[in-house]
Amino acid sequence: MKKIEIKKFGVLNALKITTYMTILPSAFCFLIGIGFVLIGVLTKQREMLIMGIAVTVVYPIVLVIMYGVMAMLGALIYNLFAGKFGGLELTVKEDEPFSQIKKDGMNPFRILNLQCLNQYLTNIWPIHY
Repeated sequence: MKKIEIKKFGVLNALKITTYMTILPSAFCFLIGIGFVLIGVLTKQREMLIMGIAVTVVYPIVLVIMYGVMAMLGALIYNLFAGKFGGLELTVKEDEPFSQIKKDGMNPFRILNLQCLNQYLTNIWPIHY
């Protein structure tokens, strides 16, 4: 078991991740807004048309901006307090085969590639003793 302490979050990375996370709800709101616009046009209800345009255009933009600002503010506050009081502490378990390979100074990807190559060659040219 190994303990890792998170000292700092990137403020712009928090914005980027939050933007990615709000794309799906924004697209969902966009589709609902299109439905409101269609209903407003077909039934000739002006209020439904205005609400549909607002949900289609304004709400997704406000959602991304509001959540992005909150994520950036949260990361900034975390960075300020983590420097004074300490950050989050995570306990991780290293995978045993890879940790042993790394201790021996061997590249784990090279060993995996050799194992895959061995399996591939065995399937192509089966050797029967």
